[in-house]
Amino acid sequence: MKKANLILTLSFILFNLTTNAQTTTLKGKIIISDPRYVKGVDSEFLLAPEAIIYSADTIKLGTTNKRGIFEIEVPSSTSKIIVSWVGYDLEPIELSGTCDFIEVVLIPAVIYDFVSLKRANKLNQRHRKKWLPELYQQASEQGFITSENPCR
Repeated sequence: MKKANLILTLSFILFNLTTNAQTTTLKGKIIISDPRYVKGVDSEFLLAPEAIIYSADTIKLGTTNKRGIFEIEVPSSTSKIIVSWVGYDLEPIELSGTCDFIEVVLIPAVIYDFVSLKRANKLNQRHRKKWLPELYQQASEQGFITSENPCR
């Protein structure tokens, strides 16, 4: 009986150690850009309270606090997360093995009327390619992005 209890206790401890080793702590900050961005004019940035972080298969992993900061446990098998905030585009983020701090700038969602879905997606991609690098630069200059090489 004592031997069975010992084996059961050891297996429980071993199981706990392996399940804890299968998650990674991910920290970060979600920043939103002012929807009135104009080329040549600095954008205003805010930290996104209650932004939601999902895994790629849309399982909610956590939310940001009132200052736009989060700390979540992510399964080690997760290679991609998605950040969302009301009225802003979803931002997919590829996770690498060395990624443990994320700073993301979200841009306002654009709605295209009387355009096919394929055309709207193409316009959205062009819009993101054009504005995101500039917005990251401005956010860095204004002190919203603090790490030199954040995962995004």
